[in-house]
Amino acid sequence: MFDTRSLDRTPRVPRSVRWAQALLLIPLGLVQLVAAVTFTIVLHPTAIGDLAVAAWAVTMSSACAVVALRLGRPGPVAFRIAMGLLAAQAAFSVVKLTVYGEPESLVFMGLTIATAVLLLLPAARRHFGVAPEAAAPTASRPRLDDARVG
Repeated sequence: MFDTRSLDRTPRVPRSVRWAQALLLIPLGLVQLVAAVTFTIVLHPTAIGDLAVAAWAVTMSSACAVVALRLGRPGPVAFRIAMGLLAAQAAFSVVKLTVYGEPESLVFMGLTIATAVLLLLPAARRHFGVAPEAAAPTASRPRLDDARVG
């Protein structure tokens, strides 16, 4: 007979992390990467500022796709990198809106905010080990080893 209890040893990845993975991988990663490469090829930017924005987009979207694949694993490293990339995504959306006048960047800003919210939910924070209760004990919270016996 086959014992399925041994298959349940790995912790489940919270749904909020899976949704954040999907948003980081597809629209903020692959779709944005294809768009950046396509617009760079079609528009042939020559100004140094336009080339810098194109390089920013390609680098950032590639990193989003790679980090999205790592979010299923517990640990704070992928979480911190993802949050940094989301900050870069937000800045990129602001540049696209203010400098280039592209209101479409508001859609990506919304996706960025949604991804950040998903990663900041308590279940996701516990998964990454960055939950408030996983932080070091403070003076306001007594530590277990502070209790005196006898």
